[in-house]
Amino acid sequence: LGGVQRIGRVTSYMVPFMAIFYIGAGLAVILLRIDQVPAALASIFTSAFSFEAVGGGVFGYAIMVAMRQGFARGVFSNEAGLGSASETQEPVEQGMWGVFEVFIDTIVICTLTSLAVILSGVLDVGLDSYATNGAAAVAAFNAILPGTIGGTIIQISLLFFALSTILGWSYYGQQCLRYLSGGDRLT
Repeated sequence: LGGVQRIGRVTSYMVPFMAIFYIGAGLAVILLRIDQVPAALASIFTSAFSFEAVGGGVFGYAIMVAMRQGFARGVFSNEAGLGSASETQEPVEQGMWGVFEVFIDTIVICTLTSLAVILSGVLDVGLDSYATNGAAAVAAFNAILPGTIGGTIIQISLLFFALSTILGWSYYGQQCLRYLSGGDRLT
């Protein structure tokens, strides 16, 4: 309803709000455990480069594949890496927006979430129980923030992240269907 202009208008308000909301909550979690951040970062790097992490790698093949997959997942963790999120007349500007979007999504948001999980101690309880139901971030935020506010923050954040994704991809799907059915592309 309203096409790409309405989607652009809605998401131009929603995306900054949801990003600032989640980043603010993540920073609050980290600030509440700031004294543990150096140990958490050391744990990340120690685990990432330990022999156990490499496991069955032969002559660095496993490391190369893991890095390639990691970069691919970072670029394609949302459509930001594809350059489809912003339309500008200048290709360099669109490229810069693409780099910025991937940086915020992959580096800032994912780092805040991983630090929250490590700082909360939920990994010490048992990774399998949280990994199987995808609730490690909720448990981490609830463990550090007072009451159940952490879970509420995650729920609100997921609602806005999902809604903006659905809006964008529904438009892309509509355009693809028009193209496949021989119709003209909406602008």
